[in-house]
Amino acid sequence: MKRIWGTKGSRARLARRRIRARAGAARAALCLAPFALAACGGDAKHPPPKPPVVTVATATGRDVPIYLDSIGYATAFEAVEIMSQVDGQLLKIHFKQGSTVKKGELLFTIDPRPYQAVLERGRGDLETALARQQITQLAVERNRALLPDQMISPQAFDALVADYDEASGEVRTARGAVKHAEVNLDYCTIESPVDGVIDIYEVNAGNILFSADQTILTSVRQVDPIYIDFIVSERDLPRVQTHLRKSDGKLTLDVAPMTAPNEKKRAVLEIISNEVKRGSGTVHLRGTMPNPDRFLWPGQSLNVRLILDTQANAITIPRESLQLGQRGYSVLVVSADKRVERRVVTIGEREGDDTIIKTGLKAGENVVVKGQIMLRPGGKVRILGETTKPPATPPTTPPAKKRGE
Repeated sequence: MKRIWGTKGSRARLARRRIRARAGAARAALCLAPFALAACGGDAKHPPPKPPVVTVATATGRDVPIYLDSIGYATAFEAVEIMSQVDGQLLKIHFKQGSTVKKGELLFTIDPRPYQAVLERGRGDLETALARQQITQLAVERNRALLPDQMISPQAFDALVADYDEASGEVRTARGAVKHAEVNLDYCTIESPVDGVIDIYEVNAGNILFSADQTILTSVRQVDPIYIDFIVSERDLPRVQTHLRKSDGKLTLDVAPMTAPNEKKRAVLEIISNEVKRGSGTVHLRGTMPNPDRFLWPGQSLNVRLILDTQANAITIPRESLQLGQRGYSVLVVSADKRVERRVVTIGEREGDDTIIKTGLKAGENVVVKGQIMLRPGGKVRILGETTKPPATPPTTPPAKKRGE
C-alpha cells in the first residue's frame, strides 16, 4: 500500500495553527476586558457634559423718554442781507469782519455829497413854492371883498383861486422832493438792522455801487437765540400733535452737532409747518434754543431728538436679547437655579440699544444676550463671569498597614 506523507504533515501543521490562533484570541480578550467593562458601565466614572456658557443682562425698571430722532440744522433767528439802496461810491467800511454788531451800528458810508446837493436844491424849490403860495393866497383874500360889489369879475377871481391852488400843489411837490432827498441822504449811511454776527464784506471801499444791481455787501445773522429746523414723516405727525396737546404745547428737543453727538443741549418746539411736502411726505418743524455761548452756528448739521413723553418705571432689556418667532417676540430667561425658560414678551418703544418690554418680564430678571443658539427650555446654563466653587472633595482614608510593616 502506498503512503502519502505530505497529506498527514499538512493536517498536523493546520491543527497547530488553529491552536495558536485560539490562544491569541484568548489573550486579546483578556487584554480588552477592562475596556469592555468600562464601555458597559463598569466601575469607571465619566463627568457629565458641562452646561453651555451664556451672557446675560438684567431687566431694569427706569424712566424712559419716548422720542423721535431726526436730522436737522441750525438757522439764524434773524438773517439780513445788506445791499445799497442808492448809487454812489463806497467811501468807508466801519466794521470788523466776523465781529458782533448791534442794531443801529454804522456799517458802510456811501459818498453823500450828491444827495446833499439834491436836498439843498429841493429845500430851495420848497421855499420858492411857499412864497408863491403866500402871494396867491393874499391875492385871493384881497379880491374876495371886491366880489360882492362886482368890482372884480367872477372869472378873474376864479383865476386867482386857481393860481393859489396851483401854488399849493407846487408846495406839496417841493416838500415831497425834500423828503425824497432826505431819505436818499440817509441811505448813504448803512446801519445794522439787527443784533448779530456780521459776515465778510463782498465789496471794498472805493467801488461804485448801483442799487439796480442789488449787490450784497454783507449779511448779519442773529445767533442768540437760534432756530432748530428738522423734519418728521407724515406717519409720525399724528403722534407729535397728540403729545403736543397733552403737554400744553411744550415739547422739548435734545440737540447735538453731528461732529459732537454727546454734547447735547435742550431746545423747545415752537412751530409745526402748515403742510406736508408732497414729494417727500415730511413735515417741517422748528424749535428755539438759547445760544449765548454760540454753541451752535447757522447752517450747522444737527442730530435732533424730539421727546414726546416719559414712561415711568419702564422695563428695558438689550435689543439683542429679543428673538422673533411664530408667536412674536420672546426672550430666554435664566432662573435662580440657572435653568432656561422661554418667555413671550410684548415690546414697546426703543431707547438707544434697549427696548421697552410692556408685558412678560419683571425688573431684576436675567435674560440671555449671547449664546441663545444651543439652549433649550429647561436646560441648565453657566453665566459668563460668574465664579463657581468646585465641589468639595471627600477626605481620603490612608490604606491599612499590614502586619509586620
